[in-house]
Amino acid sequence: MLSEAKHSMLDAYGSVGVVAAVALSFAGFPMADPLIGLAVAVLVFKAGAGIFIDSAKVLLDASLDYKTVRKIERIAAGQKGVRVKKIIARNSGRYVFVDLLLETDIKDLKRVSQLHKQCEEKIKQAIPRIDKIMIDIEYKKKGILTYAIALEGNSKKSKISKEFGTAGFFGLFKVTNKPNKKRLVESRIIKNPYTKSETKRGILAAQLLGKNNVDVLFSKEQMHKGGAYYALQEHFIEIKLTDKKTFEEILSEFR
Repeated sequence: MLSEAKHSMLDAYGSVGVVAAVALSFAGFPMADPLIGLAVAVLVFKAGAGIFIDSAKVLLDASLDYKTVRKIERIAAGQKGVRVKKIIARNSGRYVFVDLLLETDIKDLKRVSQLHKQCEEKIKQAIPRIDKIMIDIEYKKKGILTYAIALEGNSKKSKISKEFGTAGFFGLFKVTNKPNKKRLVESRIIKNPYTKSETKRGILAAQLLGKNNVDVLFSKEQMHKGGAYYALQEHFIEIKLTDKKTFEEILSEFR
């Protein structure tokens, strides 16, 4: 259809050129005829070359330029908890199609769906000419999980804090992620520098855990769905309830 449209357009240009050449020749400008003929010929060759190149791209599924492909890859890889396994970006005429294969260790289907949506929106926002994005996400089980727990003090015997944002410390520990064989690898305690912040203490604490690559947060009570809760969700940190009283009691479960 595009080729036929260009063909009709060139016919119109040719007709206008013929009328103009005849009129100018009668007006005493005989050189107008060959010059206008040459201009029409150039337009024909230009349109023909464009149709040929576009058709070749469609038939060959021409790859997108390297710079744009790398930009798409950086945006996708910038999503927390994913790794880009494969990326195919191609032109089909003036349309651009992108196929992405991502790998994640996130088990929550709701979070994976959220990740899928965010990734697609960010790519389309950065590169508006993309017509369609196909994203497949594979699950990869992590070999080691990082857990966190809010503490009142700076020792393994410290009690678990009922508050999240105002907790003075966080106990972090890593556990091997094997079926029926979870083993403690290491543990440490970090200070929460945001306990005295006037606002957004929970959100800042959640961001702190995100920077430490925490996968699971143990909590004494069900967390209110406020800023801290959604900040933890944004960093794909799972929240689990515990009835333990101290950091040491939790660690003993994995020894």
